[in-house]
Amino acid sequence: MEKSLESSIDLTAIFRLLLKKLWLLLLIGVITGVIGFGVSAFLLTPQYQSVATLYVASSQSDANAGKTTSDIALAIRLANSYKEIFVSRTVLQQVEADFNGKYTTQQLSSMVSVQSSDESEILTLQVTCADPSDAQSIAEKVFDYGTDEIMRVIRAGWVEYIDEPSLPERPVSPNVIRNTLLAFIVGFVLCAGVLIVRDLIDDKLKGQEDLADAFPNVPIVGLIPKMKERRA
Repeated sequence: MEKSLESSIDLTAIFRLLLKKLWLLLLIGVITGVIGFGVSAFLLTPQYQSVATLYVASSQSDANAGKTTSDIALAIRLANSYKEIFVSRTVLQQVEADFNGKYTTQQLSSMVSVQSSDESEILTLQVTCADPSDAQSIAEKVFDYGTDEIMRVIRAGWVEYIDEPSLPERPVSPNVIRNTLLAFIVGFVLCAGVLIVRDLIDDKLKGQEDLADAFPNVPIVGLIPKMKERRA
């Protein structure tokens, strides 16, 4: 026999199904969580991040003197130009040369980032690398070569350290706890999805409730019990 095609999805039945199979959902979640932990802890390379904070002034004299509104506005515009120069190919090629080809310009481009705060003269220089000492050294070289390039190209304004590049002590990625939890949730949800889909496409009648739902206007006269085979 088959369930009526017009029957709607019973959320209560789905909840009972998931509750009944909770042990399986948790088991799959734990398995995927362990896999996520193993990949994060043992297969992914830890990445360290060196951070430096820079201050941009409209001129070298303005760095330590009182500034007008126009000076601040100019410094903000200069900051937007400076951050592009710090990550330019010209600057990164000089850094590449100092490391004797250990990192290519393309690799350095993915490792170095410069961000500016909205309506602020502050720049944040970040370098992410598998070697913590290299991360700090790259940040220092980017600043040195970047400031030289700024003076050569723009010839206006001034930039100096607020905080010099830090030597990272702990990796910023991978986040083992987050990845483990995420893997657990993915495994749990995928398993639940498979169970729900299997239940929805299964049109066989498995008991008295299915029969009553499929034929609500037909009375059930009786049930045939399961018979155990008799031994001879």
